[in-house]
Amino acid sequence: MYAAVPGFKWGDKPYKLQVCYNKHCIRVTVRDCLCSRKGGGFIDLSPIAFMALAGKLKKGTIWVTVQLVN
Repeated sequence: MYAAVPGFKWGDKPYKLQVCYNKHCIRVTVRDCLCSRKGGGFIDLSPIAFMALAGKLKKGTIWVTVQLVN
């Protein structure tokens, strides 16, 4: 499962995040830039990662908590 975040640049080393929604958490690898958004506060999850958290793609947007995994 993967994600995109603002500020990730070509050549950056991918890193892992823990993403939680309604007390359910998954780990994703950040490997792409969410270049359409400037600044923080957004994360774009792959469809599989989103469904693992929200259950359905129809929800569109959900509020999550994010933590860097070492």
